[in-house]
Amino acid sequence: MSEMCDLFAEGKGLEQALTSYLDTQRERVEAIEQGTGVPSFRVIAPAPADASDAGDLAVSRAQPAPAQLSGGSSADDDIPF
Repeated sequence: MSEMCDLFAEGKGLEQALTSYLDTQRERVEAIEQGTGVPSFRVIAPAPADASDAGDLAVSRAQPAPAQLSGGSSADDDIPF
């Protein structure tokens, strides 16, 4: 009976930890959808040397502002999307 209670307590602790993690990730997704917390990009349109270069665009990622660097993310938050 004691082992069963220990496992139940462990399961509840995992539930709380995972719920907290998912709430944090949900908040991040909502912020991204609102346009906050996303990296800045610049579209660079070079002056065409001739008509064949007229459609070429380059996109570069702007350097993050210092406030963006200290966003409080940890290595566990490195999600590749």
